[in-house]
Amino acid sequence: MSAVVVTGAAGGIGRAVVADLAARGLSVAAIDRARPEIVEGVIPLVADVTDEAALGEAVAEARDRLGPLVGAVSVAGVFHVASALETSIDDLLDLVRVNAGGVLALARAAMPHLVEAGGGSFVAVTSNAAAIPRAGMAAYGASKAAANALVRTLGLEASALGIRCNIVAPGSTDTAMQRDFHAITGAGRDSVVAGRRRGVPARHPAGADRRPGGHRPGGRIPGVGRRPARDDADAHGRRGSGARSMSALAPLPGGASAIYRGSKRTVVAFGRRRADATGPVLQRIAAAHDDGVPLVLGSLGFDPSRDAHLIVPARVATTDTLREGVQARTAVAATAPRDVGLRFVPEPEAHVFGALVDEALDALRAGRLEKVVLARTLVADLPPDVPRAALVQALFDANPTAFGFAFDLGTTAEPCVFFGASPELLIRRVGTAVRSVPLAGSLPRSADPEVDRARAAALATSTKDLGEHRFVVDAIAAALGPFCRSLRVPDRPDVVATPTMWHLGTTIEGVLDDPTVTSAELALALHPTPAVGGVPTADAVAAIEALEPVPRGPFAGPVGWTDAAGDGEWALGIRSAEIAGRTIRLFAGAGIVADSEPEREIEETGAKFRTLLRALGAAEPVAQMSVSAVRGASAPASSEPGARTPVSQMSMSKSSAPSVEPVAFRSAAK
Repeated sequence: MSAVVVTGAAGGIGRAVVADLAARGLSVAAIDRARPEIVEGVIPLVADVTDEAALGEAVAEARDRLGPLVGAVSVAGVFHVASALETSIDDLLDLVRVNAGGVLALARAAMPHLVEAGGGSFVAVTSNAAAIPRAGMAAYGASKAAANALVRTLGLEASALGIRCNIVAPGSTDTAMQRDFHAITGAGRDSVVAGRRRGVPARHPAGADRRPGGHRPGGRIPGVGRRPARDDADAHGRRGSGARSMSALAPLPGGASAIYRGSKRTVVAFGRRRADATGPVLQRIAAAHDDGVPLVLGSLGFDPSRDAHLIVPARVATTDTLREGVQARTAVAATAPRDVGLRFVPEPEAHVFGALVDEALDALRAGRLEKVVLARTLVADLPPDVPRAALVQALFDANPTAFGFAFDLGTTAEPCVFFGASPELLIRRVGTAVRSVPLAGSLPRSADPEVDRARAAALATSTKDLGEHRFVVDAIAAALGPFCRSLRVPDRPDVVATPTMWHLGTTIEGVLDDPTVTSAELALALHPTPAVGGVPTADAVAAIEALEPVPRGPFAGPVGWTDAAGDGEWALGIRSAEIAGRTIRLFAGAGIVADSEPEREIEETGAKFRTLLRALGAAEPVAQMSVSAVRGASAPASSEPGARTPVSQMSMSKSSAPSVEPVAFRSAAK
């Protein structure tokens, strides 16, 4: 049975809400600082909304006694009448602490349980006192305005987790809920006017009347008792008014510290049990599990010895990933989100990147490298009113079949978020079964269906792309082989669609010989694959360090989770972005082999940027150049004369090139 918790249940409105929900067949836990006297069948619990620990325990008890929570309703509050000049600062802070803080406290307590249940609803019964100036209502109105802003912001953040938020605030319209209140309490008509639903960023999927004061007949609290609709969001999750009131430095969606949306399982972490330790990654993960942490998430970074960030969560909620049957299509057919003012510039510029590709080609033709993946970035200033959580959600919404990830890697002083929508599974371990789906060899998609199909067919027979793909498949098979008693490696790749790209992809599956080998161990053994590094590995990484002007940090490293049993899933941190302070940086890379062309690699990275740019509502920088312009450019010199050795002159090892066989086109869903 669906369960809901209600705070402020001892008061008149709270009692009316509890009675209404119970009458509709929901299991209800009524929470108040004094033991509430409520209708039969409702569980009374005692907790003060200003005591976050006690409230969290009460919500957890409700979950244990009633089953999965699908809703939380915040009614608790205090009323205050005094002229503005007679209101002390302490009085104002007390009102904010209860009326707005109580809303936030319930949201924080209920959110993990709602995520665990696969989604749900959060409703705040507040007031529009701030919108209707009245003598004596200044402090009270300010506290309720803060509560309204919190819920609107929460609606924007939490919809990425399958949770919708609504506000019920006073209005001038008589409603069924108001009449229920009168019937239960015997209060006069003027004592409370309930039911005005304010515009919030999460639409009530049952179709609640949008007119002022409009509930559906029967007085249902908007949004309670129904699972969220995940298919009606625009790319920013905006519904109604108020979406832009959110701070740009707000937490990740739903107040999470980490989110990983995998192929089968979505993992959401809240808070941190302790700060991440230093030292080797596997030791840090083992130490967390020894402390009783069931699951660790994070980004291992392109160089795990230097750039790994692990999140040891205080609480974890997991649920089945909902794909809702969405298949990858051309992104150009989708409705682009509103321009939010992001103006990206390339770093390095496109012609400089082309010159770096030329330098890598010199090393390839000299036999010092067989493949190297070079990346470039786009960077922009983040406008102060653009929320980080909205950008994360926009990318998730625009790429429903991708491996979505978002990690809060910063501190209060230095906020940093790394997020993305990766198409590539590095490794998944479930028991002794393992799977990897490497992607390498790519072409941009087209809005023209005929051109799009022709590009897919061309990719399936491209000698250059098949060779690039075979490098990756052979490397992963060689790395996984020693761990497995059986390993299946298909002879031919599939052609895999993402919204902006066609890729060659091969599904590699095996059975572990040693069941104690963890998903994190396997991820580290595979990384960096030739899909993000090159061949030979050490020489390609050295070339990347020498050529790329912007350090990769978390880009192209494994992102995902591992649990105490060793199971887990790690994708590659590509199609990704990093927000550090007020700067947002997008990353994209391209695999360079002997017959690569600089102009085509510029085009490929530009197409990969489109995954992010379109989702974020940003203009696309001009990146195309003529071959002559690219070849006429020179690579940037080091700031220290003599410090940079051309890649073509590096001493590198030699390995044999893989054999290449054409592949028949087969469309494969991710």
